[in-house]
Amino acid sequence: MVAIQILGVEGYDPTRQLRTNVETALRNLGLLLKIEEVHEVDRLLDYEIQGIPALVVGGRVVSQKNVPTVEELEILFRTNLQSLIENKKNMKTILFPTDFSETANNAFIYALNFAKKTGASITTLHVYQLPDISSIHLPHTLLEIYESIDLETFENYRDHVPVLRKIAEENGLNDVPVYHMMEEGETIPTILAAAQKTKADLIIMGTKGATGLKEIFIGTIAGEVLEKASCPVLVVPEKATFDGRIDHIAMTTTFREVEIKALEQVLNVAALFDAQVYCINVDPFQSSNLEPRIEKFKALIGERPNLHCEILKNPDIEEAIAGFLEDHKIDLLAMLTRRRKNFIERLFSFSMTKKMAYHLHTPVLAMPQDTLDPDEPGEA
Repeated sequence: MVAIQILGVEGYDPTRQLRTNVETALRNLGLLLKIEEVHEVDRLLDYEIQGIPALVVGGRVVSQKNVPTVEELEILFRTNLQSLIENKKNMKTILFPTDFSETANNAFIYALNFAKKTGASITTLHVYQLPDISSIHLPHTLLEIYESIDLETFENYRDHVPVLRKIAEENGLNDVPVYHMMEEGETIPTILAAAQKTKADLIIMGTKGATGLKEIFIGTIAGEVLEKASCPVLVVPEKATFDGRIDHIAMTTTFREVEIKALEQVLNVAALFDAQVYCINVDPFQSSNLEPRIEKFKALIGERPNLHCEILKNPDIEEAIAGFLEDHKIDLLAMLTRRRKNFIERLFSFSMTKKMAYHLHTPVLAMPQDTLDPDEPGEA
């Protein structure tokens, strides 16, 4: 990566402020670049500068004897790192929200592998919240404590970034471009806003404590994000393990034409990993004749040797899906989501009276139907 040098005296307030502003500007631009501080006198003499602190980008002195504001630095970086920024814009982007937990770190392995296969970059996002003091008059000392919370959060964030680098190195994926963001705000709205800001093509995130499909969709941050996001969301349960391969993908379907675009996306993912794809439909009443619809569905998608269609006859939808995932060693479950109130609840209403705990270890790829076909109202 391109190196940025900060020239100055260690412990000198303007030097510290320059680094803070540089880090903030890079974060605002979504760039992760190595920052090196140069304090040694003999090394400082190698640069033709009139005073400190000074800033060097790509071997060229771009600022000296002052501390540019964050806004000024953003302009400087856009000018001097234009090619790098343009390359990032042209790449696909995976947004990876993280709280730096073990669950999130496990999901990061999936993000790295998907990025490697698709040639995408990853933007990690850490969301934090500060106490609301807008209507409270605080003494000066408490204001300082409040500001220290902000600083401590940033330092904690900075300390965890090397952990992600280590995960990439341990998995042989340290060549995947990774950028970092830290945003203050409410978790779900901030994640959704970041997805829009980064023009994310995919969100990948971990979820903890989900004992089944229903819990993944209802009552978790991941569930809220996949329900409201305008791009596909890959939710990775805490006990999911990635062995470097995705051999079998299942997609829930009603075998209707409206689902063809989503299936094409799934087949594109399957092509990256040379995987088999199973379109599954649960017939809880065991009364529907879906064979004509399946034949029409296959005709629309064309000949695909790796595509299989299955009808699962079981009054319990969740049990049927969980059983299929286990029996066929499914590595990824794809589901088409529709923005309809209570859709997810109605989808799983058949299993409400039989609350069995299925420990789902399979990642779920949720694809919003309205972004695949905005004019189609969809079906429940």
